[in-house]
Amino acid sequence: MSNLNKAMSLAYYELFDSSSEINNEFIKYENVSSSDIKRVAAKLFSEKNSNILYYKSIKDA
Repeated sequence: MSNLNKAMSLAYYELFDSSSEINNEFIKYENVSSSDIKRVAAKLFSEKNSNILYYKSIKDA
């Protein structure tokens, strides 16, 4: 990780929480289970939250 990336990450954490929280970032990711991801995906990727886009070729237009 470059020094610029480290500085940007620290600034982000300081802005929204505390720069010391950067040390807990990996722990937060580790605590997410596959069932958590499936639960959130089922909620977000539902038919009522979707759109359908139809493409027409130039010949059909």
